[in-house]
Amino acid sequence: PGKVFARILLNRLKALSEKILPETQFGFRPDRGTCEAIFAVRQVQEKSREQGRQLYLCFVDLEKAFDSVPREALWVVLGKLGCTEKFVRLLRLLHDDMQCCVAVDGEQTGFFPVTCGVKQGCVLAPTLFALYFAVVVREVLQTVSQGVRIRFRTDGNLFNLARLKARTKVSHALISEIMYADDLCFLAESPDGLQQLMSVFHQACRKFGLKVSVNKTEVMSIDIRGRESLTISLGEDVLKQ
Repeated sequence: PGKVFARILLNRLKALSEKILPETQFGFRPDRGTCEAIFAVRQVQEKSREQGRQLYLCFVDLEKAFDSVPREALWVVLGKLGCTEKFVRLLRLLHDDMQCCVAVDGEQTGFFPVTCGVKQGCVLAPTLFALYFAVVVREVLQTVSQGVRIRFRTDGNLFNLARLKARTKVSHALISEIMYADDLCFLAESPDGLQQLMSVFHQACRKFGLKVSVNKTEVMSIDIRGRESLTISLGEDVLKQ
């Protein structure tokens, strides 16, 4: 019964999430997946090389992302995103009184309460986390205007690059991040821009109860000037390249 109930809630939550989640979130959404996320990152890399532009990326990993979401903060976020009090109350019921035990050498410890994180194994967990994480990233992008600026046309002449030189009918976009569930890639056109994104993201994570895994977070650069070293810090730690 609990799984059926969770599936019903998920169907309602999906209608809201598709309106709220950014286009850059590819995780657990219809007609999107890892292939599309990887394709997007590779396209930015390839076009940067072709056009002789510098590109700096940071691949962010969170520590125990799904397990560390503060539930009270999650309920507040969902309410601000448009979920009704009744709907949030139903979600809380699925997470109340959660208990776990630890198995060591074939023996189990006693059960203890779990008061943090989304419910592992529940169909709701990925969408709940994605909505919460979207608010974290949104706060970063509202503070820092960094990313990769692109120009594009949607008139069907995909391979006529000369048309991008026109001054009319050309659209502009700023791509700052690409996400797949809890995996995040920040993009910038300069080391300073990437550092700004990471510094503000670090602050936002602390505010929302998340933590970046410094050992698993790495940076890379595509620098036409041949500069190899890239120093991006997170607090007192320098990220690996």
